[in-house]
Amino acid sequence: MSPYYVVVGAGIAGLRAATSLEAQGRRVLILESRDIPGGRMHTVYDSKGTSLYERGAWRVKGARAERLIRQHGGTLRAIRDRPRQERATADAVAMARAKARLRLSSPFGVRTLSARDVFHLAGSDSSKTDKGYHGIDDRAIGTRAYSTGGEETTDSTRHRAHYKVLEEGWSFLIQAMAQGKRIRYGARFTGFDGTWVRWVERSGRRCKRRVAGCILAVPPHAFPPDDTMLRLAASTVESHALVHLWFKADVPRVSHVDFVSEGPISQIVANPLQPSNVVQVYACDRDAKFWMRLYQSNPTNCLKKLRSELRKAKMPFSAKSIVDVAFWEHGVHSWRPVFGFPGPVRASQRALQPDPLHRPTLMTCGEAFSAADQGWADGAIITADAAVRSLLSASSKSKSKATTTPRMGMRFMGYDVRIPNRWLRHHPGGADSLLNHLGEDVTHLWQTIHGSGSVIANATLWYMLES
Repeated sequence: MSPYYVVVGAGIAGLRAATSLEAQGRRVLILESRDIPGGRMHTVYDSKGTSLYERGAWRVKGARAERLIRQHGGTLRAIRDRPRQERATADAVAMARAKARLRLSSPFGVRTLSARDVFHLAGSDSSKTDKGYHGIDDRAIGTRAYSTGGEETTDSTRHRAHYKVLEEGWSFLIQAMAQGKRIRYGARFTGFDGTWVRWVERSGRRCKRRVAGCILAVPPHAFPPDDTMLRLAASTVESHALVHLWFKADVPRVSHVDFVSEGPISQIVANPLQPSNVVQVYACDRDAKFWMRLYQSNPTNCLKKLRSELRKAKMPFSAKSIVDVAFWEHGVHSWRPVFGFPGPVRASQRALQPDPLHRPTLMTCGEAFSAADQGWADGAIITADAAVRSLLSASSKSKSKATTTPRMGMRFMGYDVRIPNRWLRHHPGGADSLLNHLGEDVTHLWQTIHGSGSVIANATLWYMLES
């Protein structure tokens, strides 16, 4: 009988991983804590089944996502490009802020950089095309605003990367991918020790299953808090809030609007699924939390503020009423810049197999750990495919791994820890507190000092581990 595998999370990454494992003849069980699949992808339909708008991811970017959609019979439609002047203005504003952050940042008060910032500093080719999200960290998540044009590198070809929409809605794709899968809903993953996967069902029943491997296809914040290696991996990325707000305009129809503003609204977009008088605005990070708190506490004042922002943006319409608000506390992610950061590609490879020494058949995947650009679907697909390849390879090998002789560093949970010279110079406790423990196992010491403490300390240690 074929071995059993568990995939945690029924989002697009988890469903993709499960599909790939099943195609290789493996039996797969998917654990999903919610009652429906899809993660941050959810389409709202009317009573006739017509897609109205997206509550989460709403644009399609990347060849892999396009191929997946076409495989399941989905219909893609290109979105009209934003006027060049708006794009250039937003890029200039965001670039100035990014440079200011770089000038003002210090080793111990690091401001979060966008994925594109880190890619650029690491010399990655991805920085040439990744536009990131506009609106994060003082209203500039990316050093450039969205653009529907530009070159994008795929597996073996280069093509024009235009944003598109899935006319049937993302939920159409999710339902197609979930069909025939064995999914246990209401199951909260609690741990994997290399042999047994454990979870708790909504009824409180504790369950476990002996498996050949496990893939975590959930955002880092959903990792078990008592798993040290997974906590370290989760510390390498920063999660940011995202809010999508839909309103009815006071005109019969709004079309071809894709406007970037400085905030507190990041972008104003006409609904691409069913062009009507329903318009979408969204914001990131602190602005997202502001809009959500305002809407929850006083919907009337929220509508007044929205109308005020539309006037400032010189929109030819105003808001008649708010239709829906979707808030994602961990909506988008960026790499955390710390000492020892090896670059996005190597960091994502390390995150793919977070504990190769103790649990070589434990893998992670999803948009959060992707070295690709900020296309949710493509990042999820890339990492899911990589996780399956690595998992099947690890399953066929011995689980033992020879330990290495420590170099001029330390040991942590069986790993070598390399100590960069610049970390010796800037370590908050001074160089001596590190030099005094060279060659020692500092697992207990580190856990005593930091516990679940600083995410910066966790991420710094993670990047210094020699896997």
